[in-house]
Amino acid sequence: MSDFHYDSNYTSEGDASHMCHYGNGSGAEVGEFGNYLCDAPWTLITSAMDAMYKIKANPDFIIWTG
Repeated sequence: MSDFHYDSNYTSEGDASHMCHYGNGSGAEVGEFGNYLCDAPWTLITSAMDAMYKIKANPDFIIWTG
């Protein structure tokens, strides 16, 4: 797991060029699970964690970098 870079202000509503924390949406589509040019919205982070749990519910260890 590495560097989630959570954006608590992310939204998929409104002007797409102003939805990212850094303001670099560049007019690209922003959706429920984010945009490549934005930091991660909460829905993406929780979806990733849920997927990890489904793949391996009790891992031997976790490496969390960043």
